[in-house]
Amino acid sequence: MKHVYLVDAETGEVISEVASYRTVKQQEAWARIYKLKEMRKATHAPFVACYHAPIRAKMDKLSLTDAGALLKLIMKIRIDKKGKLYYGRSTYLTQYHCQHLFDRSQNRTAEILKRLEALDLLTSKREGRYLTYSIDEAFHCRGKLRKQKFTKLALTDTSFKSINLLTLTESGFLYKLLPFVHFKTNQIVDNPNEFEVSKLRLFSRNQLAKELKCDVKGVTKMMKSLSEKRIIQIKTIKKSHCYRIHPDVMYRKYGTGIDTESNKLRDSFLSEENQGNIRS
Repeated sequence: MKHVYLVDAETGEVISEVASYRTVKQQEAWARIYKLKEMRKATHAPFVACYHAPIRAKMDKLSLTDAGALLKLIMKIRIDKKGKLYYGRSTYLTQYHCQHLFDRSQNRTAEILKRLEALDLLTSKREGRYLTYSIDEAFHCRGKLRKQKFTKLALTDTSFKSINLLTLTESGFLYKLLPFVHFKTNQIVDNPNEFEVSKLRLFSRNQLAKELKCDVKGVTKMMKSLSEKRIIQIKTIKKSHCYRIHPDVMYRKYGTGIDTESNKLRDSFLSEENQGNIRS
């Protein structure tokens, strides 16, 4: 790479570097390195990748309680740690921590963890006096991504605050929506990979209940609760319900999900929250 400098004609002193030049090959090499850095940065954005196909394969076997526990657990995954779960900066997550995370007794917590292990979603390993846990990265991971369709569980102040307030059954219902998040609009739809927005198939409550293995009243109750907590937005379109998830909780867009359309959705959630505050 060639550099051009300003030089004081009287003293010969170099004043500053004012320009630099690269050959075509140098420029191409720089562009490749820059692209790799940007891809790496996007990969390490604050989210957990949740893969659609394997999640759907386990959906029928997951109760809402167990799915809710799993959602709370995967928020404890660290980047490039092979699914290892941490409770603090350097503290492995143990059953004791899970009791507080799930708000369950020691026995109930142990039962939940055993069921998740039986489904191969979770593995345990004894580290000294305690069992520590890891998530199977075929389902959820942070770091190097697989070439599969996935939804990003955002690790933001909004998501931590929102999900921490949910019961296990509410968390489980939210978890089961992961494979149905549309990649562009954040709507919950039957065809989440459809490019044409006009062709999206919205769920009726009966259809969603059937897909998630819930009863219709349960869907109504859960959606109402998640809406009140500003995680789900419910709109009525041609006698159908349109459900959209807050992009700071789940999204599918490239990078960090900061774009014009996502920001409009954020603003609409904020507007609803402000209107609710005014009414109260």
